[in-house]
Amino acid sequence: MKPLKIILITALVISLIGPLFAQSPAEFNKRGVQYGSDKMFEKALREFDKALDIYNKASARVYHNRGWVLEMKKDYPEAIKNYEEAVRRNNLQVPSHERVGYLYYKTGDYEKAVNTGEYVLKIDPENQEVIKWLPDAYTKRLQQRQREIAAKKKAAEDKKGEEKKKCQDEEVLPRHDHFFLMTLDGVIRTAYYYRGDNTGYKYDKTQGYLAPFPYKFYMDIIPASFLEFDLLVANPYLGALTPNVVIQTERFQTIFHLGKYYLGVGVMFNHFRDDFVYEEKVTLNDMKAGLVFGVNADKYRMRFLFYPRELPHDGKQSSGKTLDVDYVEYSVDYRIDKTFSFHLLLSANDYIFYDHNEKISHYWGVYEAGLGLAVSKYDSMTKQKSFAVTFDFILRLYMRDLNNPNPYRVFNGQGWMGANSEKWFKGDPFSGFRCTGHVFSLRGDEFVAKNVFLYQKLIFELISGEEDHNDISLLLGAGLKF
Repeated sequence: MKPLKIILITALVISLIGPLFAQSPAEFNKRGVQYGSDKMFEKALREFDKALDIYNKASARVYHNRGWVLEMKKDYPEAIKNYEEAVRRNNLQVPSHERVGYLYYKTGDYEKAVNTGEYVLKIDPENQEVIKWLPDAYTKRLQQRQREIAAKKKAAEDKKGEEKKKCQDEEVLPRHDHFFLMTLDGVIRTAYYYRGDNTGYKYDKTQGYLAPFPYKFYMDIIPASFLEFDLLVANPYLGALTPNVVIQTERFQTIFHLGKYYLGVGVMFNHFRDDFVYEEKVTLNDMKAGLVFGVNADKYRMRFLFYPRELPHDGKQSSGKTLDVDYVEYSVDYRIDKTFSFHLLLSANDYIFYDHNEKISHYWGVYEAGLGLAVSKYDSMTKQKSFAVTFDFILRLYMRDLNNPNPYRVFNGQGWMGANSEKWFKGDPFSGFRCTGHVFSLRGDEFVAKNVFLYQKLIFELISGEEDHNDISLLLGAGLKF
């Protein structure tokens, strides 16, 4: 009777719990939908969870088997993907954790290998598979971390070195970022006369307030990043054929920096004292206000100066004689790198002497178009320019128009490239043009101390046309820069 009882009890248990094992995910899903329709939401969710649990466990075994086949094929990346999907669907499926952990170890992903091995031992402390490779994975993970730390340190040092080098390169580039610059130079002029009585060489005087030769004093001060002042005092060198039209020029400019752009205003004074214009010694002064505009970028610097002419007419208190001067300059300095640069210069200078009593005017003008190249050498210890050589070529246009009977008419041959509107269709549209000069110069700059430099410039000007001489000049100068 006892065996019969056991059989009956077993049959009863099977009859009670057997249907649960026979049920599929579809049946649980169907029952969940029915509970949802009856607004029994908690029961519906439990039925759906049962369906998902059965489905995920079954599919986890399928993904594990796919991973195993791909591992046998040595397609480790795809095998890892399938094992990872298996444990995602059933996180307690230990064999899948074992295999994916081993493949992490085999493919060099020691961080994931150690994390997976530790998880397997946590849920299965007696596991004998992961302990075969886990100790070596610890060692190799440590080595891998040390290599990564060393690589990051080296990358940081390289980046720091590049930034330091960039800062050094920017520091040695000849940029307009000094706080104080001062230069003083003078020009010794000799002319080679080849026509008339003055055959041969002769020293040419250029009378000035301070010395009988061309000179220039220049000072540039930047007290703050947004503010700049510059001062120029000069007896200007105006080429071989321009007479002593001024004995001194002063110019003071205030410039405001707005990022890479700058804008400023200035005032310019010119002084004349001689007798070659009016046949008597006369002292005349001219004052002009002007504008400054420019760009100071990383690779180039551009500057535009504009001091315009006026149309003067003296009042009753005047002597009847006046001087009117204008100046326009456009310059560009482009740096290829810290050792090589080139520059461009376009400028125009007009000097007009009025005799209002006689209603005539006299005019001299100098227009220039120049191109130059500079090669520099830098001291690797001081990170400063130690020597530079500059070659320039300038095409100089000389203008002259004397005893003009239309002193106040625009385009009367005085200024504006010598343009004359009355003679435009009479074969002489630029009646104020005289001749051209071709100027070649070679300059050397050398730092003799940290902030002190010397420079020399040899200038040769070849005059075209029927003029009587060429010009040879030597410029000597010194400067301070802080």
